[in-house]
Amino acid sequence: MFGRTDSRGRLLLLLVALILLSGGMTARLVYWQVGQPEQLTALAAAQDPSYTKETILAQRGTIYDRTGKIVLAETINEYRIMGDLNGLSQADRKHDADSLVDYLSLDGASAAALRMKMMGTTATTCSWPRT
Repeated sequence: MFGRTDSRGRLLLLLVALILLSGGMTARLVYWQVGQPEQLTALAAAQDPSYTKETILAQRGTIYDRTGKIVLAETINEYRIMGDLNGLSQADRKHDADSLVDYLSLDGASAAALRMKMMGTTATTCSWPRT
């Protein structure tokens, strides 16, 4: 009644159209990925202004003995401050030591150790455990 509807000409035309379409999309992708990476990065940053990069250090959980009452291991953070005291007057050293004690919320022995080391005459390193 209707005869054959498939023809090699139509299939060839469809194949050429698909190849041209795929080639055009590949060329456009190469243009954006290779030719315009800075512009794409800027556009991505503009779309998400809340993006921030933050490194979160892993902490070891507290480990207890088998009774669950005695702590065997826990995370202890240790901070280190290094400073070169050459060229600083005694007044500057005292001011800097007081500022560090206030900023780091040190008290007692930690504050006294920092102040004593800051009054020295050479480069110094202070470290103390903080949780």
